[in-house]
Amino acid sequence: MLEKFLLEIIEKLNKPSISEKADKLLEYMKYYKINQYIYPGAVSREVGLDIKDVYILLESIANEKLLERNYEIYCHKCEKYQGDICKTISEAREKVCAHCGYDIEDIDMILIYKVVNANE
Repeated sequence: MLEKFLLEIIEKLNKPSISEKADKLLEYMKYYKINQYIYPGAVSREVGLDIKDVYILLESIANEKLLERNYEIYCHKCEKYQGDICKTISEAREKVCAHCGYDIEDIDMILIYKVVNANE
């Protein structure tokens, strides 16, 4: 999916902690296709990158219009995922927990990324 541009972005970032994991990142990211979701926590775990570096990398890819920011809803009150993925924070704020009826807050939103352009 993103392998054509991933090395270029890694070089632009000029961050040794990310550059050291370039091979693992390329191997992990090559399987993502358009309309699939990338979970930063999974990238961190599978590649061995600090979560902050993962967000820096994914934000850089999003800035190139290859990824779109989305928000998965997780109710911190009843500790359950809602199964909802929203495109905007304002859309997510309108949600109510399907399990306990709690009004969704910013704390209940997990930033994930949707592949929107694979540039293949």
